[in-house]
Formats: sequence, structure tokens, C-alpha cells
Amino acid sequence: MALELYIISGSPHAWAVMLGMEIKELKYTTQRLDPSKKEHKTGAYYALNPHGKVPTLKHDNTVIYESIAIHS
Repeated sequence: MALELYIISGSPHAWAVMLGMEIKELKYTTQRLDPSKKEHKTGAYYALNPHGKVPTLKHDNTVIYESIAIHS
């Protein structure tokens, strides 16, 4: 399964993670969340990231939601 990166457009933390992933030439898909619709505050997203913030990286059953940990 591919890496899935959940972002909100314009988030500096999400941009830092995407830049790191591009430099490392990792293949990933982005799931853009709409903050005006509070998509990052849904029960489904809280199940992935209990803080309700971005970015969140999902790979199979592993979920990481601290940007520093993702792009390290």
C-alpha cells in the first residue's frame, strides 16, 4: 500500500513534510482536507490523528502525526 499524506493546503508543516518526501523521492498520495468544512475535525480523522491537525502520514496500519517525525 502507498503512503498517504493528509494535508491542509498552505500548512507550513505539511509543506515541510512534502518537500522532505520529494527530496527522498518517496511515492505518496495526498489527501487534502478542507478546513472550511472542518474535515480535520471529523471522527474518522480523529481516529487517525487524535490532535485533529495536519500533516498525518498513513502507511498500512502505521500512522504518524508529528511532522518532525515524518520528515526525519
